Amino acid sequence: MRCSLTMIIQGDRSHISNP
Repeated sequence: MRCSLTMIIQGDRSHISNP
């Protein structure tokens, strides 16, 4: 679960940084 959360958070941040 922790790994999944990190992946989701990283992907979300990347998407916001690179629209």
